[in-house]
Amino acid sequence: MVLYPREVNGKKLSDFDPINEDILEKLKQVGIAATVKGVEYHSLPSKEALRTDWILKIDVTVEGNEQGKSYVDYGLEMASPPYFYDEASRKAIETVVRTLRKNYLVRVNNSTGLHVHVGNGYFGLQWKVLRNLMAIAWTYERQIRLIVPRERISMNYCRSLRASSLGTSFPQYTRLEFLNRILSFSSNQDIVSELDAASTGRLGFNIRDLRVPYEVDRRTIEFRQHSGSLDPEAILHWVHVCVKLVERACLTKDDDALYARLRADVEKSIGFGDDEVSITDYLMWLGCPAQSVLLR
Repeated sequence: MVLYPREVNGKKLSDFDPINEDILEKLKQVGIAATVKGVEYHSLPSKEALRTDWILKIDVTVEGNEQGKSYVDYGLEMASPPYFYDEASRKAIETVVRTLRKNYLVRVNNSTGLHVHVGNGYFGLQWKVLRNLMAIAWTYERQIRLIVPRERISMNYCRSLRASSLGTSFPQYTRLEFLNRILSFSSNQDIVSELDAASTGRLGFNIRDLRVPYEVDRRTIEFRQHSGSLDPEAILHWVHVCVKLVERACLTKDDDALYARLRADVEKSIGFGDDEVSITDYLMWLGCPAQSVLLR
């Protein structure tokens, strides 16, 4: 996000750290714990802070736009602590966003993104669950990308699974052949190495933090597709879709039935016909009826 103070005659915040310190105080006033990751290396947050606090930091990938001589843009990033997916966490997200909008002239542009991390705590995702997850992601990636702004999906840091090592090694694969290759994987190492970005950048479905042995505490899949947003309702709807996708992969009891469905859908055209698959079909199958109306 890009940000400058909202008050007409408010105090001037001249740099990233003072801005983030000001945000920190505003968040504390509404009961949200936060820590500033300063520009200097020595100001890195503690491990405890990473578990409990919102982290406020600079983001050099966020590009400002000319707003006239009266304004200066600052590119900032906010990262939540790991939350259980419940009403309390949803309320915290809403509180943070509304606090920003109330106190600052804050906005998003095409260089900003909403990244959602979903996992199973320190346990990560077992390889069978991860295989199911990526098979579902591949099957319905086209439908998902249709509801994402073109500027977002054309970025080097939100690429299709076709840009994975598997996709670039076998560009001749049909969609069904690509799916069957995913379903043939029998280890976490195979899944992550084959379905990570082949070169620089990131995929929209980013699973590199699930590589074993785990190298980081954050053992999640990262959903990078959504554009930056300051709409709490839109943010929470997208979070719900991401959680339900992982939940579907985790709770599947009949793999054969799942694979039969995916193989039947993977090469169908996108649409609302009898032999087509729409984003509405996908979201209803996930168990997201409200989102099937709002996100289509």
